Amino acid sequence: MEYVSAFHNIAYDQSLTFDNKVASLLQLGKNLFNVDTGMVAHVEASGLTVAVLETDLSRQKINKIRPPLLAFSEEVLEKAQSTSGRHSDNKSTSLFVGAPILCHSAAIGVIVYASSRRTRPFSHRHLNYLELFSRWYSYEFVNQYKHEEYKQNIEMLNRFESIAKVGTWEVNLRTKQMKWSDQTKLIHQVPLDYVPNLETAIDFYKEGYSRDAISNSVENAITSGESWQLELELVTAKNRAIWVKANGIAEFVENECIRLFGTFHDISHEMIIREDLKADVQDSKQRIS
Repeated sequence: MEYVSAFHNIAYDQSLTFDNKVASLLQLGKNLFNVDTGMVAHVEASGLTVAVLETDLSRQKINKIRPPLLAFSEEVLEKAQSTSGRHSDNKSTSLFVGAPILCHSAAIGVIVYASSRRTRPFSHRHLNYLELFSRWYSYEFVNQYKHEEYKQNIEMLNRFESIAKVGTWEVNLRTKQMKWSDQTKLIHQVPLDYVPNLETAIDFYKEGYSRDAISNSVENAITSGESWQLELELVTAKNRAIWVKANGIAEFVENECIRLFGTFHDISHEMIIREDLKADVQDSKQRIS
């Protein structure tokens, strides 16, 4: 099975995008099958949608073969297994072979090859290639979907952070690595490529009560799992004094604290409003007395 090595070289080529790999694997199958058309189609709510098409046919010929190609694809999906077939009209006969793309037993698409020049039936070798292609495509497609979903979630979180001016942070106590979201870095007035650690993060808090309070809270969280929610003074990298609300939670595995994470919110404007209200209340009391 010499095609396995060629398949592997394409599928695991890190320089190729997912779409490039699919096109190359379709072309590899065309050569292996000695056919003129290879197609990947996805199952959509409205029916099958062609995702990738590799063909040697003219537009006129591919338009002619398209209806029987899609009809055969529906047959492959209905059988839920590798299938071969043929379509004849008054002028020619086309041979088809295809396999469903399955994800958790549900069909998400189909891979089909077709040719009007081939006369010999497709062999088990061809079916093996199709099933290898199908399994790879299913795995990679799900990974691509999850990656896009993750990116969308991150973008949504970043938009939320920007609007609410709430940042996030976490520290892995096993690796000692700390991560700040972009909004947390903006609040600290550090560059977006800034790499924090637990010690330097604590040093941003104003010396005295604020720094002592956050240090004690971190220690208590690591030893006893106690979370914290504090309003403290902080001095940014640009020496700007601000008020922040710092929230932290500890994560334990087998009685060992492995991670701390939480949110970080600039509440300076809120503190100004509070002080103004206090002053107004005090003035009112003095006028009444």
